[in-house]
Amino acid sequence: MKNENLLWVKSVANHRLLQPLGPLAGIVLASLLFAISATWRESLAYVQVWVAPLLWLGLTIVVWWSIRRIDPWNTIRGAKSRFGHSEDMLAQGCKHGTQNGTQHGTQRSLAAWLRTVVACALPMLVPAIVTTILLVPLAEAWVRPSPHGSLIGGILPWSDASGYYQGAVELLQGEKISSWPSRRPVNSAWLAVRYSLGGSWESAILLQTILLALSWCVMDRTFQMAGFHFGVRYASFVMIERFAFESTPTMLSEPLGLVLAMLAIPWIVPAVQAGLKPGSMGVCYAIGSGILALGLSARPGAMFVLVGQALWPLVLLFPGWSWLRSRLKVGPGRHTLHGHEVGLSVPHGAHPAAMVTHESSKPRAWVMIGTSAGALLAMLLALSIQPMLNGWYGPGYSVGQGSFAHTWYGLVTGQPGWNRVLIEHPEVRELPDDRAQVTRIYQLANDAFREQPWGLLIGYLRGWQISGKWIIFSMIDWMKLPSRWLGLMIVLGVGLWLLWKARIRPLDKLSSYLLLQTAATIASLPFFLPDTGIRGLAATWPLCILIAFQGLLPSRLALKAIHAGKSEGPVVTQAGEQRHPQFTGRWLASSGLVIFISASSLIWPRFWSSGQEGTKPVVSVRVFDPERLPEFVLESELKEEFSPLWITSQQLVDTWPDPVPDELIDALLLHPVWELNVQLAKEAADPARTEPELEWELTPIALVDVGGSTQYGTRKVRSREGQRVMVRGLNHALLVRLPDEG
Repeated sequence: MKNENLLWVKSVANHRLLQPLGPLAGIVLASLLFAISATWRESLAYVQVWVAPLLWLGLTIVVWWSIRRIDPWNTIRGAKSRFGHSEDMLAQGCKHGTQNGTQHGTQRSLAAWLRTVVACALPMLVPAIVTTILLVPLAEAWVRPSPHGSLIGGILPWSDASGYYQGAVELLQGEKISSWPSRRPVNSAWLAVRYSLGGSWESAILLQTILLALSWCVMDRTFQMAGFHFGVRYASFVMIERFAFESTPTMLSEPLGLVLAMLAIPWIVPAVQAGLKPGSMGVCYAIGSGILALGLSARPGAMFVLVGQALWPLVLLFPGWSWLRSRLKVGPGRHTLHGHEVGLSVPHGAHPAAMVTHESSKPRAWVMIGTSAGALLAMLLALSIQPMLNGWYGPGYSVGQGSFAHTWYGLVTGQPGWNRVLIEHPEVRELPDDRAQVTRIYQLANDAFREQPWGLLIGYLRGWQISGKWIIFSMIDWMKLPSRWLGLMIVLGVGLWLLWKARIRPLDKLSSYLLLQTAATIASLPFFLPDTGIRGLAATWPLCILIAFQGLLPSRLALKAIHAGKSEGPVVTQAGEQRHPQFTGRWLASSGLVIFISASSLIWPRFWSSGQEGTKPVVSVRVFDPERLPEFVLESELKEEFSPLWITSQQLVDTWPDPVPDELIDALLLHPVWELNVQLAKEAADPARTEPELEWELTPIALVDVGGSTQYGTRKVRSREGQRVMVRGLNHALLVRLPDEG
């Protein structure tokens, strides 16, 4: 009976559809600990300085290990052998327990139960650690706010983040979103959904980080099933964490684009590896293309990648494809393996049906053409979500990505940069709305192109030059090294080594896909990277990781040799499994998350805003002077609150964009405790306005001794008519309400 219970527990733990429950439990537990414990948040804030060096040190060790050990799969093979040895010991323990007596049987059964518990707990441990590391930037922003391009005081939105916040608040209040948020309404709608679920802006940011961790776990499971070894999987986490650490605490669109890109990987990679065989893999490829397009709609960037998605199935029909593969010694009859692929083993849990197919069998032409058409249709449907949001909740029109007009003018005139048109034609700012501005900018760009057609080529080449600098220096900044020259040497050295590894890799279908997307990404760089920096790659960053580390990916020929060497018969998968791929847990998690994000963004604002008119969802922080607190209040007690956040007056001044207004400094010196709120301007909403119109209000409050379990309370202090200041760094009005002397 005990053995039956043990086998039942193991079968449940290994069930395909229940596999996401373990990582989900680990992520939820780590997030709850972060939300509940102020001590834990403070500890994470102080270890932030060590996160980047330790992650990069680990990545350096993994790369060195990959160079020194030509066979990096021995670890996985050893792990599999130890796992099998444990199962054999379990069976032997049960057998000997039956033969040698009750006492030994009980001990072995208890040991087996402990091993099973550990096996069930391990799927929770890694996601919990991943979530904790991703929460470190959030802890630093809330506990020790530092200057940030999109944050003030750790939570208050600034710059582009204020525009997304404005759109979310307008949706929550049942109003039409204004012109600026309508450029990317998906992010504003999803921000409003997260706020309505969590009840505070702090909870909305925390839910964003939880989704980021869950998406990485789904992508990591896909890499494991695809046969990618530990080095690639660890590198993917380091690159994701370093990319997201600046945008995680903000209301920007980069985290949403990154999440959707990772959720597209479980659909794209297996279909590409299988070469779209069977035909149902073409459906997976089309679904993944649609998710990728949705991510690029939320955070535009390398848009030519969508063209690559539609073209890759047609590339396999190119007549020269078979000749090229044969010239590179990967065609039929040329079974040549490189040294780093000898001795590879299949990762635990990877199914041969997902990794190996007949090289001699080719999908029919109609399958390739249908897959390309399906991918194109799925991408068009995903891109149509933005016009639908603007039609339902927006100003009634859509200018696409409104900032592209500014970028296009800069390229045409040979000077990449979105602000070039505003410098040369400041009268554009006086136009009433985005639609009029975009129309005028395109007219100016057409006139400039007629006058100097070569300006577009010059601007395009300059865009490539600026893009290369952005990428290299961003990598160096991520390392947090004391010397930029040392970082430059590391980046160039590792980059050249990865290029060499990619050069000697056999050209299989995954390689051809990555090469095509490499060309598409490089062609897209001048259109966005000079303006946005590397954060414009958010919606294609997982593909960029595969492109950078494709030299470490096993080829299909190596995987075929593995199965052939295991005496499993011909390298042919079962027809039933090939014809009907099983719906695994990673597909279930990916599709569920994408459906929830897209459906809730479309439907939730209408449902939530019903009856919510008149409400004012504001984001706020409470500011205090630690040297002038009442005796019954300790600074640590204030920091224990999850929402709203408490920060010191010095932290507010340090994170305020220059120049800091004198009225703000004088107010902080006059009174010890304040509440700083950010909300929509109280004037009537004008959907035609272009710039985000928010109002910042600084109000004095007092701490009151209430006794009992709660040591303090807050109340508003009577204030006289405030001073309204137009802050140049914010382009918003700051209303300072000074306390009444009476």
